[in-house]
Amino acid sequence: MTIEDRLAAATTALHEQLLTGRLVAQLKARMDAAADELAVLRNRLDDEQADVDKLEKPSLSRFLASLRGQQGDVDKERAEAEAARLAVADAKARFDTLRTEHLAARDRLAKMANAPAEHAAALEEKERYLAESGDPRGAELAANGELRGRITGELTEIRQALGAADNVHLYLSEVRERITKATLWSGMDVLSPGLSGRSEMLEAVDKVHEGSIYAGEWLATLKNELADIGEEMPELPAMDILLPKWWQEWTVYVNGLPVYDNVFPRVLKAGNNTGEAIAIIDALRKRLESRETSVAARLAQAERERAALHA
Repeated sequence: MTIEDRLAAATTALHEQLLTGRLVAQLKARMDAAADELAVLRNRLDDEQADVDKLEKPSLSRFLASLRGQQGDVDKERAEAEAARLAVADAKARFDTLRTEHLAARDRLAKMANAPAEHAAALEEKERYLAESGDPRGAELAANGELRGRITGELTEIRQALGAADNVHLYLSEVRERITKATLWSGMDVLSPGLSGRSEMLEAVDKVHEGSIYAGEWLATLKNELADIGEEMPELPAMDILLPKWWQEWTVYVNGLPVYDNVFPRVLKAGNNTGEAIAIIDALRKRLESRETSVAARLAQAERERAALHA
């Protein structure tokens, strides 16, 4: 391996160490946030289970209620406890995934501990080579090796940002599909309030929230990746479905049934905003692809210059 090859490799390794160090810090922050969320959800589960236990505790009032067929409160609390239990399981899975990724990235970083020393040694070797070599190409070859290392590192960062943008597009597209289902069910609920589709609508909205969590994680990753290459994160419209408390929003009744609530327009707005966000991310992907092509062309030119110097 020539001196310029060793210098290029050492420069790339040093750059990779810096990127991995940033990744470790990012994953640590996300893991800590997931741990906080998990703790909150576990406390909520404890509260919900306590409510269930209280209602299920043998008592005269509960016995009389069962005789009259009034099991609604118990069933409701059980359903809420089960929902809380599922939320805890989902949050625990996200925390475990982030913890695994963090440990793996930390292990990779540990293996790169010698990168700064190896880069410094390669630079010293280059200086000795240039001092002892009478060939004028020596300085040009060393400079070329340093240039190729920098370009390779830049190309790696751009491709990482592009990969994050691709994942954002994928998860936002999935969220939009889930919003479409939620829109259909909420529309049915407006047309036939309280008669059909209520539980399906609530389930569909929950699915939207679930998908938004993963999309949000990749949006955070994309923002960090763009910062590494000096790109600004584009501003995206709000895509959350901000649901009110049902009993506060159902204000018009016919025969005891609500005839209108504002869930449908909120879901519809979230769908429109998600579609707009996807278009913005698509434009970003095109810019990154163009930049990737440009940097790859610079690297190819540096390789040709290297070959010419060796000729």
